[in-house]
Amino acid sequence: MRRLGNEGGFSFLEVVLSLGIIMILVSALVPVASTQLKDAKIARAKDDVALIASAISQFNADTGEWPIWKKGTACTDGSGHYSYLVSKDGEMPGGITLSNNDTIDDQLVYNMPGGTISNAYPDEASNSTTAWRGPYIHGPNSGNNKGGRAAVSKDPWGNKYIVNAWALAPSNDDGSTGKHYVAVVISAGPNEKIDTPITKGTDTELRNFQVKGDDIACVIK
Repeated sequence: MRRLGNEGGFSFLEVVLSLGIIMILVSALVPVASTQLKDAKIARAKDDVALIASAISQFNADTGEWPIWKKGTACTDGSGHYSYLVSKDGEMPGGITLSNNDTIDDQLVYNMPGGTISNAYPDEASNSTTAWRGPYIHGPNSGNNKGGRAAVSKDPWGNKYIVNAWALAPSNDDGSTGKHYVAVVISAGPNEKIDTPITKGTDTELRNFQVKGDDIACVIK
């Protein structure tokens, strides 16, 4: 009679060795995958801040104004303007407290400063020369897309993008060395905290401005 053995199977030692090899490979691949994921998020944030900055510059090229005004038909030094623009979606990052905000969407997607259509900037129907010709970026609703523009929402870590719009106001930029402030689009980056001072003129003078920590920023002007 033929004895049955473990022919064609694996010994306990072989199973243990195989599992050990798999665990070594997994432990080696996890840091690589984590690094690649982090790098991908940083790359996306860089693309997003550059896209928002480009959209704001195009807005200025079309209208002769910056997207800062509370009423798009009243754009003088004495008119009301916003201090900051922020993404509609996402959490406010740490390290900064803001007030007098409008959303990037209301200014660049919907032409509704402060969320009110009656505050709209003049469009081509009313002004063929200096007109709001957006959307300048793609909003959350597909019907607001124009020209295949990409969508920008919260940053890859779930926080809002921020624009220090006060630096775009004519009253805060007279073109002189002593009063020329840097306007930026900024993400708090992986640590989810704004490390770069963007709320004071002394910190955003062109000759002194530096991006700090792991913030991701794109200069508008």
